[in-house]
Amino acid sequence: MRKYCFLDHDEERYWLDTEYDIEGEDYENLLSCALRYCAYFSLDYPFGMAPSAELAPYVHEIPNPVRIVYHYNEDTKQILKQLSNSIFKFHFDYEGKPEDPIFYRSDYSVFFSSVTHEGDSFLFPRDGEDVSILLQNEHWKEIDY
Repeated sequence: MRKYCFLDHDEERYWLDTEYDIEGEDYENLLSCALRYCAYFSLDYPFGMAPSAELAPYVHEIPNPVRIVYHYNEDTKQILKQLSNSIFKFHFDYEGKPEDPIFYRSDYSVFFSSVTHEGDSFLFPRDGEDVSILLQNEHWKEIDY
């Protein structure tokens, strides 16, 4: 399995204070690509934050007090776009938004994960899953760990 990492910062030139994001068309491409391969997604609600009311009808399970897993479909894709216009703005510091979107295949394996407060996101495409449109963004780097 190939693995890719997208950081919101430049680790090699950290002193430049440059920030990157998966936003706009890249964000739309990620959501659309995940829709092809994923059946669920989760969001974390830190600090006793109330879960998103818009997503309440789509709850699949609540595995712990912080994380809620939702069904992923065209409706929830549109709600995610309303909640945020980028991956790294899914962060409590941005208007109290939930954090760390993760997209799961129907077998619950992870397709995409993020730790938004750290500025990290990861992509785990299987053979046959076409993520080439995502990798057009030069900040996705293949990793071997």
